[in-house]
Amino acid sequence: MVLFIDMNAFFASVEQQDAPSLRARPVGVTPLKTDKTCCIAVSYEARAHGVRTGTPVWEAKRLCPEIALRPARVSRYIECHEQIKAAIDRHVPIEAVCSVDEFRCRLTGWQADLGTAIRIAGDVRHSIRADVGESLRCSIGIAPNAMLGKLASGMQKPDGLTVIRTRDLPGILLDLELTDFPGISDRMALRLRSQGITTTQGLCSASRKQLRAVWGGVIGEDWWHWLRGEEAGRAHGPRRSFGNQHVLAPELRTPEGSRAVAVRLLHKAAARLRFENAMARQLSLQVSGEPRPDGHRDSVALSCRFTPTAETGDLMHWLTKLWDSRPGIVAKRITVVLSDLVPVDDAGESLFDSENARGRLGKAMDAINQKMGHASVYYGAMHHAKDAAPRRIAFHSIPEMALADTEV
Repeated sequence: MVLFIDMNAFFASVEQQDAPSLRARPVGVTPLKTDKTCCIAVSYEARAHGVRTGTPVWEAKRLCPEIALRPARVSRYIECHEQIKAAIDRHVPIEAVCSVDEFRCRLTGWQADLGTAIRIAGDVRHSIRADVGESLRCSIGIAPNAMLGKLASGMQKPDGLTVIRTRDLPGILLDLELTDFPGISDRMALRLRSQGITTTQGLCSASRKQLRAVWGGVIGEDWWHWLRGEEAGRAHGPRRSFGNQHVLAPELRTPEGSRAVAVRLLHKAAARLRFENAMARQLSLQVSGEPRPDGHRDSVALSCRFTPTAETGDLMHWLTKLWDSRPGIVAKRITVVLSDLVPVDDAGESLFDSENARGRLGKAMDAINQKMGHASVYYGAMHHAKDAAPRRIAFHSIPEMALADTEV
C-alpha cells in the first residue's frame, strides 16, 4: 500500500506562512520581477479568480487586481521541503521524493491496515502544520500502488484525503477524465483517442496489447497492472544527463548577455557532474528565440562528443565551439546539457598529469564555493557571467543544499 503526500500550492503557501498579512489573500509567485513572466505558483485564493500556474503576470493582474506577487525564494522553499521530509519521516519512512512538493511512502505490515494508514495520514498532516507551518496544507492519497496513490492525492484538494481500495476499482475512477491521470498529458490523450480509447472506462477495459501499442512499449503493460491495483514498476536506471535551462530576462537577450547565461549554465552542470562523481562524453546546446508573427520560433540544437571529462575548462572549450557555430538567433531560452555519462571510477585517471591536476582543481573550487558561497572562486572566463542565470527551482527536481547555486 502507498501513502502519497502532495503539498497544496506549495510556493504560495510558504509565502503566506512567512507573511501573515498574505494569508487568505490571492498570492502569485514569479521567477522574475517583470510583467513579461508568468506565475509559477498561485494560492487557492488566486485560483478562485481564474489565475493558474503559467498565467502571465499581466493577465493575473487583470483577472485579480488585488493579487500579491512575490519573487520566488528558492532557498526558503528548499528549507521547507527538508522540514516537511523530516515531519513525514517521524511517522513513516519516505520511499521516494517525487518532486519538491510530493512524497511517496510505502506502508507495509501493520501500517497497511486501512485504519492505521488513515491515522498515519492524519499524523503526517498534523506534524507538517505544527512543525513547518500552519499555512502549509497537503492532500493525501492512500492506494494499492504509486500511480493510484498520486491520482488519489489529487482527487480532493486542498487538504483532502482519498482512499482507493482494490475492490473499488475501476468504479471509483470512471468519473475522471483521461488527463486526470498522472502521466497522461493532452498529447497522450490524443494518442489514446486515436486508438479508440476515449474515456476512462475504455482505458480501464483496454487489453495489455492495446495499451502496449499506445505507449509504444512495456510501460503500457505497466498501466494495465496499475489500473487494477497491482504493482508493475521497474527499477530506474542511472542518471543519464545533467542540464540546466534558463529563460533570459529582457536585458540579457543580447549576444553578450546570452553567452554569459550559457557559460553560467555550463558551470552549474559541470559542478553537479563532479558532485555526482561522474564524467560526460557529450555536450548539447539549444538556443531558442522569440516567437515570430506566424507563431513559429527560431531554434537551433547543437551537440558534440569528446573523451570523458568533468573539468570545466575542457567543457568550456567545447561550449565555445558550439556557440561560435550557432546561427545568429536572438536568444530567449538557452539549454545546456551534459550527457552520455560515465562514473569516474569507470573512466579511470588520465595518462597526463596536467589533466588530473585540472580535475582536482575543479573539485577544490567546488568545495570552496560550497563552503564560502556562490562564485567565491571561478575561472576568469566566467567573470562577466557569474551572476547570470540565478538559481531557480522546478517542481520535478530539488536542488541540493550542498551545491552552491548549481540548479535552475
